[in-house]
Amino acid sequence: AINTDVPNLDNLILNGADALENLRIGPTQLTSLDITQNSELKDLRIFGSLLTSLDVSSNDKLEIFALTNTNTLTSNINFSNNVALTSVNLNGTTIEALTLEDKINLCNIELANAAIDEVLLENLPSLSFGLNLLNSSIINLEIDNTALQNIDASQINNLEALDFRINFGLCFLSLPPVD
Repeated sequence: AINTDVPNLDNLILNGADALENLRIGPTQLTSLDITQNSELKDLRIFGSLLTSLDVSSNDKLEIFALTNTNTLTSNINFSNNVALTSVNLNGTTIEALTLEDKINLCNIELANAAIDEVLLENLPSLSFGLNLLNSSIINLEIDNTALQNIDASQINNLEALDFRINFGLCFLSLPPVD
C-alpha cells in the first residue's frame, strides 16, 4: 500500500510495483499518473489532483475507485474492464460522461458536487441504496436495470433529460423543482 499526503507532489513513478494493491494519493499537483503496469491494484483513491487523464483499463481487479475534487480531466474514464468495482466516487470532479454498465458488485456511486454532462448507469444489480447525486450538475441521467429503491435527484443542477427503465424496486423518486 502507498499512502501519500504531499501537496507539492508532481511526479509519481510506479513502474515495478507489480504487487501494489492499494494506492491513496492527495491532495497533489500530479498532472499524470500511469497505473497501467499495476495489474493487482484493488483500491485507488486520489483526493484532489491536476490529472488530465487516467487509464484504469488494465486494472481489472479494481474494486474501489475514488477521484475527487479534480476538474482538470480532458478525457473520460473508461471503466468497461473494471468488472470487480464495488464503489465509484467522483465527488467534486468534472468529466464529460460517466458510463457504468454490467458491474454486478457495484453498490456505491458518489457524484456529489460533480459536473458530468451524461451519466449512464445500467445493469447494476447490487446498486440498491448507494447513489449520491447531491448538488451535482448532470444534464442527461439514465438509470436502467438497477436495484435502486430511492432516487433523490432533487438537488441536481442543469438536469434536462431523465430516463429510468427497469428499476422494479424503485419506491421513491424526487425530482428537481420546475423553474
